This record gives sequence, structure tokens and C-alpha cells, in this order.
Amino acid sequence: MKISGFNNAVILLDKPEGKTSFELISEVKRITGIKKIGHCGTLDRFASGLMILCTGQATKLARYFLESNKRYTGRIRIGVETDTCDITGNVICEKPFSSIDWNTATDILSGFSGKISQIPPRYSALKIEGRRASDRMRSGEEVNLQAREVAIYSLSVTGYDQAEGTIDFDVSCSKGTYIRSIARDFGEKLGTGACLSKLRRT
Repeated sequence: MKISGFNNAVILLDKPEGKTSFELISEVKRITGIKKIGHCGTLDRFASGLMILCTGQATKLARYFLESNKRYTGRIRIGVETDTCDITGNVICEKPFSSIDWNTATDILSGFSGKISQIPPRYSALKIEGRRASDRMRSGEEVNLQAREVAIYSLSVTGYDQAEGTIDFDVSCSKGTYIRSIARDFGEKLGTGACLSKLRRT
């Protein structure tokens, strides 16, 4: 049985962790019977939170949402560096973090504000000559992405766990910002390495 009333509409969904954005879109297509569905920005499999879908004639609105600013809450794991810049990737190196100054750590993370230059993760959906960077990486190619400017409107530390080596944050940013890159760059500045362990778009 198909659920009606969702054609030519803007649908706000709370994507759960462990499901890809495209799996979620496929479920909506199956449940509603609507074939024409456009998304307004995907989320990584391990992330959760707001996904905006536009159906039918409302797909014309998708580009406006894509250009919008975003807000996230998340958690960074200190002392672990991975190839994807998040907790799901292969560990590149691990370093001790017990001796770090947490006041310094929070200041460093809060310092990622204003207009900043960041290099997107090599495992990303960015296309190089029509093919995703992540697909090129998985096929063994060497991928080098160029730095680009993004805007961080606010970034505040909301808590940390010294024993676990995690730090929680709330960030508002421009489109095209990679929170995984912020986690990676934060780890580099801290000298311990770091990766993103949780992310929720609010």
C-alpha cells in the first residue's frame, strides 16, 4: 500500500545512523510511489539528522536549499587519525592524548571560525573529471583535492570527556563545509590527530 499526499512537496526527514542518504530516498520512493525525488544535501552513513527531500514539481526548490547554511552538532575523537577523517575509516595512526591541555584544545577548536581554507576529505562525493573522489580512492588512485574557502559562522564547544578523549561541539557553517575536515585539521593543530565520531545535522 502506497502512502499518498507527498507529491509536489518538501519533506523533512530525520535520517538515522547507519543508513545512506540514497537508501533513505529509495525507501521514500517505495513507500510513496513517487519516482521524481531530489535531495537537498546528503549525509554520510554514520551521520544522522535533517534531510530535505523535494518531490515532483517541488524539486525546482532543491537548489535553494542546497545553497543554504547548515548547522550541526557532533563529537570528535582525539588521538585517532583515519583515512576517511571519521570513525568509520581505516586507522592511520593513534597517539596518546592524556597529557593534552583541555583548555587549549577547546580554544583551538573554537578557533575554526570565520572564513577558513580547508581541503575536503579524499573520501568524499566531490567529483574529479566526472568521478567521485571516494570511488577513485577505493580503486587505488592517488587523489589530491584543492583547498577551498568556507565560512564558519559559529563553533562552540559544548562538552568534553578527558577519559574517552572526546570533545563535543555545535557549529553553523556555509554550504560545502566538511566537518570531517575540521576534525582532521583540529587533530593536526593539537598534535594528536583526531577524527569525527558523531555528526547530526540539526
